[in-house]
Amino acid sequence: MNIFYFSTVWPQLNISAASVRVFGIIDSLLKHGAKITFVSPSSTSKLKLSGLPQYEQIKPIAINPNNADEMTNLFENPGTLLDIAIFDTFVSEEMFSPMVYKHFPNCLRVLDNQDFHSLRQKKTEAA
Repeated sequence: MNIFYFSTVWPQLNISAASVRVFGIIDSLLKHGAKITFVSPSSTSKLKLSGLPQYEQIKPIAINPNNADEMTNLFENPGTLLDIAIFDTFVSEEMFSPMVYKHFPNCLRVLDNQDFHSLRQKKTEAA
């Protein structure tokens, strides 16, 4: 199973509830033998997975979603297979889903509402 996990930032262990959730999802997928590519527009120098042996098999890709050539190269690479695309927020979904859909229309696309800030705001206002 080939999975691309799209995020606006690189995950960091125990920084926030959202990062704990991301690592929980990644750990679960790895236990089931998934091949994970983590895609973010952030510089790979900010990636905090280095030195963590359990995550060495995750392939990090820093890419500018506004650069059509980079995006096309990523998705048209002959070795690129995509079964599931996970977007960690609406922002990452808006950045990457059009290209995912264009090149892999049959892959499962998952939008994880891990930090649905507007819902939290409405609940706070209602209280």
